[in-house]
Amino acid sequence: MYLKEAYIEDLNNKNIKKLPKFHVVECRTILDQKNSGSFDKRYFWSNSPTVTLIDRTSRRVYKDQTLELCKNCKKIIKEQVHTTKDFHEILDINDRDINNKKDIKVDIYGRPFNWNKISRAYREEQNYICEDCGFGGADLASNYDKRYIHVHHIKSHELLNTHRSNLKALCILCHYRQDDIHISNFEKPKLKIPLKTFINKYRTRLLEIGHNPKDLIIDKKL
Repeated sequence: MYLKEAYIEDLNNKNIKKLPKFHVVECRTILDQKNSGSFDKRYFWSNSPTVTLIDRTSRRVYKDQTLELCKNCKKIIKEQVHTTKDFHEILDINDRDINNKKDIKVDIYGRPFNWNKISRAYREEQNYICEDCGFGGADLASNYDKRYIHVHHIKSHELLNTHRSNLKALCILCHYRQDDIHISNFEKPKLKIPLKTFINKYRTRLLEIGHNPKDLIIDKKL
């Protein structure tokens, strides 16, 4: 989310632009705006890499602007955890929050704001192994390739339900193959490109563990 109308132009130097930041969680800045009554109708949601802004003084429109992430949001999403115990505690704490019907902060996708931590904790618990096909663990060529193991919501409409019973570790290919909605979602380049890279890199192993060769065909360009 971002502030669509902002004081962008420097009155003393028209060549200087001060763009607002974008936000991905309910950080201190957003809370301050809500508490002061300055949030509603001023902040807008966007999944686009660029946004359109309006200078509040001149009313000049700035199209296709790329915004930087808010420092307060950055502090929240980059909090470090250091041990496996930390990961498991994240899952347990989140379970308690849900059971107690505690208000849960959410990100722009409607997931708990600490979803990245929850996802990593759950994948860690599953040893980064796909619960559908068994790919993962020792199959992964590097730590970086752990990104190919996703966490899937079994009840996809319940994004706040992060009980273990509603989570499933899946390799990116099995995640893609879940249903027509997922297949459609993977048309986005940010998902489709790593999917193709994964298949090309691990094709032999995927066939060895039982994937149908037809499953490895994403489109004619693959």
